[in-house]
Amino acid sequence: MVDSRGQGKMDDEGGPMDEPRPSSSAAWRSVVVFWGGVALIQFAAFCFLRNNPRFKKLYNVRDSVEKLRCSLASKDLGSKWNLLAWIPAVLRATDDEIFEQVGLDGLCYTRVVHMGIKLSLLGCFVAVWLIPTYFTSPKVLTIQKEGGYIQEIPLSNANVTDFLDRMSMGNTYQGDPRMFAGVVAAYLMSVYGMMLLHQEYNWFIVQRHRWLERRAPENYSIYVDNIPPSLRSKTALREYFSVCLDDILEIQMVQKVPELERLCARRAKLTAAVKHSEALLAQLKSTTPSAVLPLVPFARQ
Repeated sequence: MVDSRGQGKMDDEGGPMDEPRPSSSAAWRSVVVFWGGVALIQFAAFCFLRNNPRFKKLYNVRDSVEKLRCSLASKDLGSKWNLLAWIPAVLRATDDEIFEQVGLDGLCYTRVVHMGIKLSLLGCFVAVWLIPTYFTSPKVLTIQKEGGYIQEIPLSNANVTDFLDRMSMGNTYQGDPRMFAGVVAAYLMSVYGMMLLHQEYNWFIVQRHRWLERRAPENYSIYVDNIPPSLRSKTALREYFSVCLDDILEIQMVQKVPELERLCARRAKLTAAVKHSEALLAQLKSTTPSAVLPLVPFARQ
């Protein structure tokens, strides 16, 4: 029944009635339609903007900035009407190309994605025999008594009627041996995931040493902060680190000197004022002015 005050549905005792929950199939369908549509719109916008000259620097920076340009980001960019030509080029990229042109961080990210794809494929394989196992779970327990009398007792999963719910573990009843199928699948996924992690860890150790062996400045530089006042000079730092390091190529030191920065800014203003006054003096000497032009006053030291 409906409350006369328009406050929703009421049961026979005058209390509020629970709104019916949407089925799992309906909820899954609405999620796929909404978020799938959002993903498609975003993907189409990315494919269009990455080839647009106005937004190319934002969505394809490795092909727009000269210092960051690499051949991996420049080949097979696609045209105005072929916006998906870059996808095969990305899928054909090897680990060595990504390592040399993108870096170890980008290569590790792609390896994590590949590991997730492998786990997903195993999940699809497991679902091939899990779904029929759960779907065929009985709803009633049939007991045949004396005299040919057959009694049917509803099980705990008798109310599971949604098609999507019947393919899940929720369709099993209490004490159903089919639940062991989920246990086996969980152990299988866990063992395979640990094997992949062990494999990727061994790979990362090799690639990390390979990255550190590159003759790049970042691999042979040492960053030190909180330097004592007695060592805040290039000569003192060189003498200090020469005890443990054989070859020191260069030392760069950045100090926080607010007073010096303030004086330098003041000097820059005074220099601009002097140059302006010199320009006015040159103008006075080259012409015959009818009045004396005032010079820019110098700030007192």
